[in-house]
Amino acid sequence: MAQRVLHVMRMSGVGGSENHLRVLLPELSARGWQPDLLIPSPHPHVVRALAEDFSKCCRRVIVAPMRRDVSRSLVLRLCGLLHSGEYQLIHSHLVHADWHAALASARVPGVPLVSTKHNDNPFRRAYPFRLAERAAANRCAATIAISESLRQFTLRYTRPRTEVITVLYGLDGPNESPERSAESDNPTLLAVARLVRQKGLDVLIRAMKPIGDAAPEVRLLIAGEGPERPALERLARDLGLEDRVRLLGYRDDVEQLMRRAWMLVHPARWEGFGLVLLEAMRVGLPVVATSVSAIPEIVVAGATGRLVPPDDPVALAEAVIDVLKDEPFRRDAGARGFERLVERFSAERMARETAAVYDRAMIPA
Repeated sequence: MAQRVLHVMRMSGVGGSENHLRVLLPELSARGWQPDLLIPSPHPHVVRALAEDFSKCCRRVIVAPMRRDVSRSLVLRLCGLLHSGEYQLIHSHLVHADWHAALASARVPGVPLVSTKHNDNPFRRAYPFRLAERAAANRCAATIAISESLRQFTLRYTRPRTEVITVLYGLDGPNESPERSAESDNPTLLAVARLVRQKGLDVLIRAMKPIGDAAPEVRLLIAGEGPERPALERLARDLGLEDRVRLLGYRDDVEQLMRRAWMLVHPARWEGFGLVLLEAMRVGLPVVATSVSAIPEIVVAGATGRLVPPDDPVALAEAVIDVLKDEPFRRDAGARGFERLVERFSAERMARETAAVYDRAMIPA
């Protein structure tokens, strides 16, 4: 009989963490853990469709309104779920879920708590936050970090008393390496990200000026939505790039966009992992990205793509131009990226290692 685990993640849209759960939860069932999902959200109506999607792999999906960062009603709801005796384990994701699950766990001891750290956000370095996060982390039987870089960050700034275990993101690919013959005739760069400062899309738009000077036919497509959209649109206009840069908004056809692109460009300022990098590898798309956080654990410089310093539009432009001019490299880098995905970043491996963390968390201290 499957054991039941309650996942908790605050959501306001679709990003890397949400897509991580989309991959992980179906795989856990095959490992003897039946997942349910509680979604606190400041915009419940926005995540309804997402909740319906999760209901395909969860017996129960609950959307709970959460208008403020601290919610007494969410703690009480979690206490009620833990009191029910239905769950053998609770698994929190991201800071809001971590803190509220820790409070509920303190009030209803006996159900082990596991937390996954998804990002090395700069605010996690601030001293008051570090104290609060450490208190929450010390309620956990174990903490999962989605990259070795993030594990080291968590050990340095959170310093939990319990174990921190690296479980890399996973994503299944097709059985055979995809062909890249579907490249569009016009050179197309693709960025897929939330429109927030973390993702460095302003740097990419600035890089489009020298890129366009070297290759006037190049176009940049940016798929994603977020609060930085007006500023990014204004930047493109100010630089005279309206005809070269298109902001597509949220898209549900990212794989098709990737199949037509010449490369994925990911200029993040920091990144807990970068699931979009695996999505590019799945379709054999080469990557130009920044050498920050976990990205060098995924993109092998000179083999599956190019890495450049963050906040450097000149270096970014030079790397993109080099890859644009080198069709054999684009083809070979894409093929090597696919091979790396299959060997190191499978969904089955991620679920197996996560289930092993659960099993260890269930052993009484």
